[in-house]
Amino acid sequence: MKKAALISFFMVVALFDNTIAQPFLQLVPQKMFKEEVKFTNADWAGFYLTSKYDEIGQGMMVLLPVGDSIVGFCASEDAGYIRILKGKLNGNGIRYNYETLALNGNLKSIDHQKGEGFMVMKDDGKKENVYCKHGDAKGMQEVKGCFTAGKKQSVELNQSQNSSDYDWSGIWSCNEKKETIPLELDKLNDCYYGYYTLKSFKIHEKTTRGMYWDTETYKVIPKSAVFIFGIPLGECLYYLAVHKDGSQSFVGIFTMASDKKSIKGIYVDKSDMKNLGKKGETLNFTR
Repeated sequence: MKKAALISFFMVVALFDNTIAQPFLQLVPQKMFKEEVKFTNADWAGFYLTSKYDEIGQGMMVLLPVGDSIVGFCASEDAGYIRILKGKLNGNGIRYNYETLALNGNLKSIDHQKGEGFMVMKDDGKKENVYCKHGDAKGMQEVKGCFTAGKKQSVELNQSQNSSDYDWSGIWSCNEKKETIPLELDKLNDCYYGYYTLKSFKIHEKTTRGMYWDTETYKVIPKSAVFIFGIPLGECLYYLAVHKDGSQSFVGIFTMASDKKSIKGIYVDKSDMKNLGKKGETLNFTR
């Protein structure tokens, strides 16, 4: 994807199987909505896995408060689709507007490219099982558009954090394997987006199991872009990244140093999300 296409994608933003942690059934969220139950921004803030019943398939999602709204990004596990959403809290639910974009240029299989959605967090004390629905199908088709999301990692909200004190935009440099990797970030409204390019990236394609040993095959890509979509909160940038060439998406956290000249961050795949901040690759960037 070219940079121009990426910028066009974020103009849309301006306008508006790990199943263990997932709710088991794809239930209609409206039936579990409780207006009298007051869930907070802190209850919702975090990283989620969405189920395979989502129209874009299983994916990874980050939700964070921005002002009086909840903003989120969701990427399909295979890096084929990105969803952006913005909504308002009401009781134990969030009613939101969303748009889904295809990174593979094909939206024919998506019923709801954009529209309204509704998600409800189950009022069971855990505050991690979420039921979602896109569209307004009723009657015999009421479950159409329903899928689940399981919160894998909460984000602690500090009321003293002021995101406006930290400017993430600009070019950051990371020295990795004797090569300089530039990370370029731009701001659009309350979010940041950008990319960095990996060189000689090796993709594992398959493993063939033999009688005495296993044979693994790889493909090396000379240049591979990783796109980042982040939501700032104080000194941290909570992000979701899409590695199109690697057909994978992952989440991470960047933390800016007190002198605001360097950032340190980690990223993890979905299998390690319960240990976010402890496992995964570490990236260190400087201005």
